[in-house]
Amino acid sequence: MIATLESERLEWSPTKTERQVVFSRRKHILICDDDQIYIKKFIKNHSNHYDIEFISDPSELQHKLGNLNYKPDLILLDLFYKKDDAVDSVVHEVDSKLDQIERDYRALRPKVDETYEPRGLFMLADLHKYNLQIPVAVTTQRGIMLLKDDEMKELEQNKGHWLLRKRDLTPQMEKMRLDSIIRQSYADYRLGEFEAIVRYLKYALIVSWIVLVSIIGCMGPI
Repeated sequence: MIATLESERLEWSPTKTERQVVFSRRKHILICDDDQIYIKKFIKNHSNHYDIEFISDPSELQHKLGNLNYKPDLILLDLFYKKDDAVDSVVHEVDSKLDQIERDYRALRPKVDETYEPRGLFMLADLHKYNLQIPVAVTTQRGIMLLKDDEMKELEQNKGHWLLRKRDLTPQMEKMRLDSIIRQSYADYRLGEFEAIVRYLKYALIVSWIVLVSIIGCMGPI
């Protein structure tokens, strides 16, 4: 079932049988975002891999979830929305300046490459080789915006977390993020250990079965 965008809305209502088949092999993503350009791009890039549905109004989210007869595998939320009482001229000014900041960042990237290198990613890759089962977070103030695709891929593949070094970040909020990284990593490690035990038991059961069959074969008919 491929997601399609029609008249700026995503129309997708499979039958129960279709949903059972689709969800046995695909994941479902629900997006809450008012940026139609981003929505179209996201659907174009990912509809071959996920079933995608979206809403543009945050106030509709809980109602939407309450009316779904399935559970999305992931919900994506846009961070900033225009205030209801925002003045259009001010909105246009802010958007123009934000667009300019993004252009400036892209233009600055070659100079950044001449001056800095993501050495934190190199250290992360080295630590990942040792399988220490210790969470590692990359701290940065603006670096996330400057990372290239292959560098972001490296961060994900080496199971790196991130911690934004905002100048106005309170110690309480920073501690909340640190605790979250530690809890999430601990849960992931325990799950990994459980899966390893299950794999070992399956292997042991197969070997035991082969040995038993071999013994019975050697004994011959009684």
